[in-house]
Amino acid sequence: MKLVDGEKLGGECDDRPRIAVVGKPNVGKSSIINKLLGENRVIVSDIAGTTRDAVDTEIVYNGMPYVFIDTAGLRRKSKIKEELERYSIIRTVTAVERADIVIVVIDATEGVTEQDAKIAGIAHERGKGVIVAVNKWDSIEKTDKTIYEYTNKIKETLSFMPYAEYIFISAATGQRLPKLFELIDAVRQNQNLRVATGVLNEIMTEAVAMQQPPSDKGKRLKIYYMTQVAVKPPTFVVFVNDKELMHFFHYEYPKEKEHLSKARDMFCFMAFTSLRYSDLAALKPVNLVDGYLDFCTEKTDDKLHIALNEHAMKIIEKYSWYKGDTIFPVPSNQKLNDYLKEAAKLAGLDREISQVYFKGNTRYEDTYKFWEQISCHDARRTFVCCSLALGIPASVVMSCTGHSDYESMKPYIEVADETQKMQMEKCNTHQYKSGIMESMEKMTPAQLKLLFEYVKGIA
Repeated sequence: MKLVDGEKLGGECDDRPRIAVVGKPNVGKSSIINKLLGENRVIVSDIAGTTRDAVDTEIVYNGMPYVFIDTAGLRRKSKIKEELERYSIIRTVTAVERADIVIVVIDATEGVTEQDAKIAGIAHERGKGVIVAVNKWDSIEKTDKTIYEYTNKIKETLSFMPYAEYIFISAATGQRLPKLFELIDAVRQNQNLRVATGVLNEIMTEAVAMQQPPSDKGKRLKIYYMTQVAVKPPTFVVFVNDKELMHFFHYEYPKEKEHLSKARDMFCFMAFTSLRYSDLAALKPVNLVDGYLDFCTEKTDDKLHIALNEHAMKIIEKYSWYKGDTIFPVPSNQKLNDYLKEAAKLAGLDREISQVYFKGNTRYEDTYKFWEQISCHDARRTFVCCSLALGIPASVVMSCTGHSDYESMKPYIEVADETQKMQMEKCNTHQYKSGIMESMEKMTPAQLKLLFEYVKGIA
């Protein structure tokens, strides 16, 4: 095992797993890293909150490098009085965002607490792989049921993350510490898991056969297909015969909820144009040229030329009254996301979304309402998926989104391929259509008139 200075870590091609070690003050975060390293390089003290800054430490185990990020412990908000403590919390959140995997350290002598749940929630909300490490296990008097009881208690408190791995360790004695690397490798492998679209749809077909999809406003939802769109964590999209986007677009909010109407409009404009939030907020009148958006993206500085459809044009016209430097009065990203959830809830976008996790051979499922999960980022994904599903060539979609290679578009292209296959299968009905035409050709004018009157009556 070895240490590399924090400033030497990283790099454009750095693919080492990054592990943030988080938890309350004095639960043993630094002690764990020191024990793994074999050196006392991270400050350790019995005084809660000694480690104030995040520290990057490279540890090589069995020839494999791992970057551990030690953090300041999170105190209860009521105890945060100094700016230094506030800074420590920010550093902890930042460390979690930088990490691939988060080890949530719990003090075995205290048991799992509400504060532990809040800390674990930071990692959960950011889609990180999570390992729950119960430290100071050597200080616990045990029976043959102790681990079972502790595990059940933790799972009860952390019920929102049933996918998490659990390990009982001791930084003081080194008990089970090497097993941490095995768990890290397993979590990392699961994070990067990709499942072929064909396999996913076979599973989906079997699931639908066992249980029919729910009804939405009296209409049975039909599931067309599903595909994986991302890893870390694996993210799956299921396409159904629901017209949520256009329903959302046309929904009328009461006058006292005008801010929700604006939030909805901003989301729909992004969904109609593929814009990121940063580009939406920076969009100026000079970027509107003859029915197109001409601008350079804020994130990648790519120059894009995007045709505006009629729905996007209606939104622009709606806000022609705005006299600011930008086209739209766009709130902050966080505020817009908050408004979107409220707007989607009021609009009745409350269908259930299931997130399925596998731990070994055991299947777990979390269920959310659609409005609970909606954010600005969903608008861009909506544009890509809808465009490809409508048959728009991937090259055209890429010219709108700024994607530079097909690899990043591959999951979405698979969606288009599945759609094309299903549409082409409709050709199998040509004999039926031909039979109708043959029958009509044999009809007399009087019979044709009766047929047309009948069709007109039921149309």
